[in-house]
Amino acid sequence: MGMAVFDDTDGTAMRTVEFVYGSFNRYHAQESTTPDFQGLINEAMARMHSGMAAARMTGNADQDVLAMMIPHHQGAVDAAKAVLLYGKDPQVKRLAQEILTEQALEIEYLRRLQK
Repeated sequence: MGMAVFDDTDGTAMRTVEFVYGSFNRYHAQESTTPDFQGLINEAMARMHSGMAAARMTGNADQDVLAMMIPHHQGAVDAAKAVLLYGKDPQVKRLAQEILTEQALEIEYLRRLQK
């Protein structure tokens, strides 16, 4: 997976990663009351598609793609969380951990580019 390189001297990206992992830990603590894997994936896909469709199009291709890519990347984060909850294969779970971290950083980078 490619990852954009950017300056994080203010720590914003690190706080984003901590937020993603923190929300995962809270979500994991509620595992017994959460939907099954397919339910989580369906919810993630619905949120992603809804977010992409709701992105405000400006006619500026650069800004429009940024607006759509944020919910798209969040969909990958949500799918990775579901794999971490229900997956069994250690390699796939390791990949899900990497996706969580990388996509959170990329979401932060996309937000920075929007400004």
